[in-house]
Amino acid sequence: MLSPPLILHNLTQKLLWPSQKITTSVFKLKTLMIFPDYNEEKSVSVECDNINVVYHDAVTPTTTSLKRSIEIVTTTESFEWPAHSRIRIPINLNKKSFCSIMPGNDVAALLNKASLIIWDEAPMMNRHCFEAVDRTLRDIILPKNNNIPFGGKTIVFGGDFQQIIPVIQRGNRSDIVQTSLHSLRLWRECTILRLTVNMRLQFGCPKNDFEETKSFANWILKIGEGTIGGPNDGEVEVEFPEDVTVPSTGDHIHLIVSCIYSSFKNNLDDPSYFQDKAILVSTNEEVDAINDYMLELMKDEGKTYLSLDSLCETKTEDSFEESVYSPDVLNAFKASGIPNHKLLLKKRFSDHVAS
Repeated sequence: MLSPPLILHNLTQKLLWPSQKITTSVFKLKTLMIFPDYNEEKSVSVECDNINVVYHDAVTPTTTSLKRSIEIVTTTESFEWPAHSRIRIPINLNKKSFCSIMPGNDVAALLNKASLIIWDEAPMMNRHCFEAVDRTLRDIILPKNNNIPFGGKTIVFGGDFQQIIPVIQRGNRSDIVQTSLHSLRLWRECTILRLTVNMRLQFGCPKNDFEETKSFANWILKIGEGTIGGPNDGEVEVEFPEDVTVPSTGDHIHLIVSCIYSSFKNNLDDPSYFQDKAILVSTNEEVDAINDYMLELMKDEGKTYLSLDSLCETKTEDSFEESVYSPDVLNAFKASGIPNHKLLLKKRFSDHVAS
């Protein structure tokens, strides 16, 4: 990624105006809610690191990038934290929730000093999160004015609605829409900055790969917008470009491994060989199958580790529970983030290559 000064030096007026809009709001202490829209028209900018907010103190100009989670920017420095922990958003939210910030404490003092609050990956959050922060800021920001959204602070929301939206357990489409940022009562007061220039293509793409990268970026964008294949009712057949597919003749695992790790056996002692490669699959069973296959490619002798396969003793004996939670059942249990009952490790290769 290019450094912010280099990006700002090369930006035209068309590209600078989002930064200038935010900076003007900060300098004039004006309330402004901003959502940079990365996916309008020809826009393919999907990372907040491509947008830069410039702010100044009395002496030194400073530049900061929009980052993930929440970043609080004062006139001299910036702080970045996960939203829930630092602004103390409750885990179990409802439409009347407040953040656990008392007027006058350290967090309230920091928020009062803040010139700008940047909230990245906002579309992933439940709208009650924003409502709780709004109520809290109206209560703790001085001078108090309960009629101004977010206590009068300039807030920049970042994110992409075509990526992960709020997850509602057993919720239907209506439930998900109702909890999204779009359903926030303050959304109508949010200023949408439509970004139409791909910053990676503009400054970070080699000239010899420009057209190919641009074509692939536009293809991804059309899939996200639902416009690929022409007008449709939500279902359409997508034809993948040949350069991103691996034709299979039957042995899928052998084919994908030989494609991604073409010189696997010759690079077992080179950690850098594995740093820029990965195989992503959708189920734990496929992860295990690929890992087992690649372990078999290694001729080194392995060592098998087994998990504890007995139940804790209880005061009462229950034959039904013993049959339900028998060692065979427990040993067959596989879950994300938990090692399987049988774990085979070989020298020089103790990490999973698929995930």
